[in-house]
Amino acid sequence: MSHKEKITFKVLTVLIMVLIIVYLLNVNQFIFNPILEIIGAVFLPIIFTGIFYYLCRPLVQWLENRKIPTIVAILLLYSVIGSLLFIAIKTLGPIIHEQFVSFVDSVPAMIDFVIRWLESIQNQRSSIPSVVRDALPDLNEKLKTQLNQNTGYIADSIFGAFSWISNLLLAFGLVPFILFYALKDGKHFAHD
Repeated sequence: MSHKEKITFKVLTVLIMVLIIVYLLNVNQFIFNPILEIIGAVFLPIIFTGIFYYLCRPLVQWLENRKIPTIVAILLLYSVIGSLLFIAIKTLGPIIHEQFVSFVDSVPAMIDFVIRWLESIQNQRSSIPSVVRDALPDLNEKLKTQLNQNTGYIADSIFGAFSWISNLLLAFGLVPFILFYALKDGKHFAHD
């Protein structure tokens, strides 16, 4: 075998191995899905902790240089961050609530508008050319089918959004605890 043939053989062998591994991972998803979910649940809080660590560490060091103990400095920083979050929620909460209630209140009007529009199309059938008129019953059936299918998609999307929000809240709930110990013992795992 020439050198070029050996390289081609090695590349094809690696490609076949990668494809076999992908296939086996796909076949054995029931084994790997829980592992990936655990990694996903732990990964997000660690990433946020790392970001907040590098944002908060200089403030904690500054307070430590002012002869404030580390734990007190961290708790003081948490108090300031908590106060800012409280003010933001107190300020933005009513605005978001008002927008959400306004949207929910307007949904029936939107549905009523669509129903009236479809009824007006049905009532004006005589002025519509016969080719289009003959297609309208099929269009109505297709619309009903699409609405039924989309209702399921909408419900799945809503449940997915609630799941995503609950995972995000869980992640943000863990971040302060991990961050506390990272700030407290940060000098042990990195040189500043």
